[in-house]
Amino acid sequence: MSSISIEEIADLFANNLSKVLRTMAGFEVSSIQCGQQGMPEIEPSIMGAMILHGQKDAMISLAMEDNTAYMLIAYMTGILPEDLEEQDLYDGVGELVNIMTGEVKARLANTPYQFRLTSPFALGGDNLKVVFKKNLQGACRFLTAGELEIIFRISYI
Repeated sequence: MSSISIEEIADLFANNLSKVLRTMAGFEVSSIQCGQQGMPEIEPSIMGAMILHGQKDAMISLAMEDNTAYMLIAYMTGILPEDLEEQDLYDGVGELVNIMTGEVKARLANTPYQFRLTSPFALGGDNLKVVFKKNLQGACRFLTAGELEIIFRISYI
């Protein structure tokens, strides 16, 4: 397998998340690189994340506002958004990271880019932001499906 850039790896994850959301909920998802003109500002309040251990260790995350999390988790679980509890959101967003990562892990198995996973985890609070050192390689994708907005990030650590 030829060399894969972190941007290409980010595309693998973003494309797989799009596939997962289309399969689970019928959402048509579009994805752009973060920072492009016209990208709306969102204030994430929940984030699911996972650490990948491989030739290069990395952290991946999905960040979104509560209303997006409620809608996604409702579609994933079949529970109405108003019946979801806060713990359901954290568990669901962590599981979404886990599902998204599974196929990418399988595609990269037996290549120099294969990796092991930690358990997913979720964080919450007002206007969440993950800040990495400036010299670390990373990539970001902004995904939308109608009113739903998600920020995917990967960064070598």
